[in-house]
Amino acid sequence: MLAVKVAVIVSVVAAVAFAVIFAVTFAAGVEREFAVDHVAAVALEVALKFAGMLAVISAVTLVVLFSADASATRKIRNATGTSFEDATLTKSRFMAAILNNCDFTDAKLYQTDWTHAHFRCCKFSGYLDNQAIRELCVSRIGANEKFSSMDLSGLNLIGVNLYGANLAAANLSQTNLSQANLTNTDLCNVQAIKTDFTNADLSGANLADANLNQSNLSQANLTNTDLCDVQAIKTDFTNADLSGACIENWAITPETIFTDVICSHIFLDFAKSERNPASGSLEQGDFAKLVTQSTKSLDFFFRNGIDPQAFDFAFKKLRDEYPEMELSIKAIEDLGDGDKQIRLNTVSNAPKAEMHAQFTQDYEEMHQELEASRNKVWELQQKLDRIDLENKLERFELEKQLAVAIAKLEERPTSKDLQNLLYHQSSQLGKQRLLNAPNSTFIDTMTDKPNQINVSSSSNVALNTGDNNQGVIGNISGTVTNTIQQLRETNQPEAPQLSDLLEQLQKTVESSSELGESDKEKALEYLNQIGNMSAKDPSQKKGMLPILLDAFTGVISKAASLIEPVKKIADAILSIWQA
Repeated sequence: MLAVKVAVIVSVVAAVAFAVIFAVTFAAGVEREFAVDHVAAVALEVALKFAGMLAVISAVTLVVLFSADASATRKIRNATGTSFEDATLTKSRFMAAILNNCDFTDAKLYQTDWTHAHFRCCKFSGYLDNQAIRELCVSRIGANEKFSSMDLSGLNLIGVNLYGANLAAANLSQTNLSQANLTNTDLCNVQAIKTDFTNADLSGANLADANLNQSNLSQANLTNTDLCDVQAIKTDFTNADLSGACIENWAITPETIFTDVICSHIFLDFAKSERNPASGSLEQGDFAKLVTQSTKSLDFFFRNGIDPQAFDFAFKKLRDEYPEMELSIKAIEDLGDGDKQIRLNTVSNAPKAEMHAQFTQDYEEMHQELEASRNKVWELQQKLDRIDLENKLERFELEKQLAVAIAKLEERPTSKDLQNLLYHQSSQLGKQRLLNAPNSTFIDTMTDKPNQINVSSSSNVALNTGDNNQGVIGNISGTVTNTIQQLRETNQPEAPQLSDLLEQLQKTVESSSELGESDKEKALEYLNQIGNMSAKDPSQKKGMLPILLDAFTGVISKAASLIEPVKKIADAILSIWQA
């Protein structure tokens, strides 16, 4: 035992010290020509005092170590009529012990080993009072049994057989399950904080929504395990085998350990339709690289489109206030069901919660401000449409108000970089799809079928893939067609060219899969007014046509892939008007 070894060492040191001190003291006295008898007495006294001090230290050391050793490794064979009431039996071993009429009331039994112990007429409290748990601790066999929602925390269950058992929502925190057989076990929603799963077999187990924070799963078999929505913060997966595991929406941090993880492939969704890699196997080290890159990203969730002006404002402000976070736009992801995500690159130790809250607040406030300005432009335009052309004074006043409102919107331009990025993402997403395993990113090569990004005035991102949706846009479409035809029939020399350009804009709006029905109708109404105004006398249309065209392009700018082609057509129309 450690205590005995330390005691022997201290005794030897004391004997050697005694001899050395006696010899040194005696030699010093002789050298100074003191009486030999006197020198010997002094040397003996000094050596004895020092040896006595070492003896006291040795005794204290023995007491402390024996006490600690007994607490840590106490092994009890048999006990009859023994009271362990309120005793500390932490990590004690009662393996195969025969326990008659013993009292374990309020005893501290953290990770106590009861393997094959025999209880007869004993008094219990805590987990031992539960017969199912007591039998599990003794027999180590719980295959296909039900332990759901039970408190199994702090138990010693080394090597236990829980094959196919139901432990859903159980508390396994700080339990020792090393070398346990947990194959096909239901562990969904379990609390397993700081739990020891070293060398445990968890193949085929259901760990969905489990909390595995700070647990040790080193060398564990996690093949074909369901790890969807698992919390794995500061969890140790060293040398674990995760081949075929599903990791949809799992949460990891830079402190999660993936050293030498074994993994041939993983699944990114519960249905196991998203395999990575799509074929073949991952090489050693690939898994750690893939999953840890997500810890360096900051994600924002959007629905129904993104306001590019509001996004640009919030993103610029975030970068200005956190220059050391190295923020940049990484990707726009399609999460399905109309839900989208913008992912930003950042450093691994970034204060993500703080940054996310600030961006969200800035974005929403700016979006509301911009929406108020856009609605003001729309209301003024509607009023202007209803005023008779002969009422020049009132029309002039409304046109001034409209110009001011449009100028206010233009105070918040969307940066060229953001527009280019959105447009680039809309074309590139047809070639690469960013598969979503939140807190982890994997790239899979997909079809070249084009995807498009929807940039609408609402506060969320939307991505639409595949075929365009025509939609029903009401009678306004027919009205625009008639207006363009009437323009074509006028005697103006530029009428045919203008009509062709307006027809291109009409088809662009109607065929867009990015614009919502209300935005399509709004854009077509502007287009109808542009057509009507184009047919009028040049003196009447000179000031109003650019304003109408700006309003039209403002609606269209919500669709990133339409920005460039619409801008070219609008520039062509302006050049004709200004000729």
